[in-house]
Amino acid sequence: MKTKILLFIIFIIAGLQTTIAQNDRANRREQIRAQKVAFITSELQLTVDEAQKFWPVYNEFDAKREKILENRRDYLQKYIKNPDNLSDKEYEKLSDDVVKTQLDEAKLVEEYHVKFKLVLPAKKVVSLYKAEFQFKNKLLKQIRDKARENKDNVRPDDNK
Repeated sequence: MKTKILLFIIFIIAGLQTTIAQNDRANRREQIRAQKVAFITSELQLTVDEAQKFWPVYNEFDAKREKILENRRDYLQKYIKNPDNLSDKEYEKLSDDVVKTQLDEAKLVEEYHVKFKLVLPAKKVVSLYKAEFQFKNKLLKQIRDKARENKDNVRPDDNK
């Protein structure tokens, strides 16, 4: 009986940890999204009218792009988890799937490029692409800096 109670408690704790980790990821994703919106708004210097027209289009684009990127991550996770256990046919399908997601993303960018030009002047469309690039680089720099900081904070005797 005590074993069953202990297993039940362990199961509940593991479930809570998973839920907390998922909530942390979702919260972090929302924080990044909010930072991105602020960054793009600032870089594009959108008027109120432009912002009202632009953000619904951009949010639709971003959601579709995120779905494509999620599919690509899923495909690549299959490789990461089983790099030595895939057949040649599975590797061929995996490579085809990855390329298909890249083509899907390119088609999406092309489709929304037209839509962005309908709601923004061409100069601001180019500024959008520049702002997205800069924001991605800013995030990558933050990740590298945090990783470097964490590495510097590990003492040699911590690895024992």
